[in-house]
Amino acid sequence: MRFASSGEEALKALEQTPCDVVVSDMRMSGMDGAQLLSTVQERYPRLSESSCPGSPIKT
Repeated sequence: MRFASSGEEALKALEQTPCDVVVSDMRMSGMDGAQLLSTVQERYPRLSESSCPGSPIKT
């Protein structure tokens, strides 16, 4: 498992180390989760992806 603190860092990590799944927070500074997952889908169409809300869920 590998973690990145930004969308740009995640894309650089994918260039260096391939993976099977990308899980992204939707609220990030700079590139948001939607932009990251869109870019990932364009560059790596066989990769699975998932997103998470950026704020805690209140119960």
